Amino acid sequence: MLITYKANSPDTTPAVLSALKLSDQQKYSDRRTESQCLLSRQVELAIEPTRLADIPISLRQWLTPEDVYIAVTLDEKRMARRGIITARVVSVVQRAKLRKVKLSRVTHSKNFLYAYPADLNTLEIVVKVLEDVVVKGQVLEVEAARRVVIDEMLSVKEGHGVEMNIWHVMLLADVMTNRGEVFGYQRNGMAKAKNSVLFMASFERTGDYVFGTAHHGQDDKLTGVTESIILGNPTRLGTGTFDLLSNRWQDRLVLSKRPVFLIK
Repeated sequence: MLITYKANSPDTTPAVLSALKLSDQQKYSDRRTESQCLLSRQVELAIEPTRLADIPISLRQWLTPEDVYIAVTLDEKRMARRGIITARVVSVVQRAKLRKVKLSRVTHSKNFLYAYPADLNTLEIVVKVLEDVVVKGQVLEVEAARRVVIDEMLSVKEGHGVEMNIWHVMLLADVMTNRGEVFGYQRNGMAKAKNSVLFMASFERTGDYVFGTAHHGQDDKLTGVTESIILGNPTRLGTGTFDLLSNRWQDRLVLSKRPVFLIK
């Protein structure tokens, strides 16, 4: 395995290159190119996670006088290419922690999976949530990913003898993971996580972002921390969220009604 960086590119994200080794039978075969393509495809399917949306032919809602359920028609060929069987799909769906919805039961036949929602009002949501269930592969939850980011940053800094305030590291990890997905703190990652034009223009490729903003007529409300610091405005956090603070419940000052006379 070889880790390389693209030369003369503003993108500093490393690319991992891995050589695939063919067997002797595949190496000296007349269809060597086809064998290489097939092997690379098999490795790709083995590495990448597989969601439920990647293997069914259809996913439909069924409303009958007896019950309401969702029928998932599984594709045998897609499952075979990924090394997945129907029993595994059913087991994963039964153990999955679905957001905002619950399933009363999950059954299956040869190439069909039936999911019965506990609340019939969540039928539409169940359809969308089922598509995101990871059948093959492992996915870190947000808290686990945040913990990994913190540990990695502290480990790298300690290796160089640099001490960092743990609260700063935790804040950076929150920014990178608070959208349910890890965004790198570089142009490709933050471009997806931040909509502020001034923020992105101050980070990398200033001319490209400013020109693109002017071309598309985008607006920037300049409410973020970075934008406020650049413009010298109070950051809209904490005590900076207001311009003037007044205690409405404070007792009013009662002035004396006695007349005051000035005698020369």
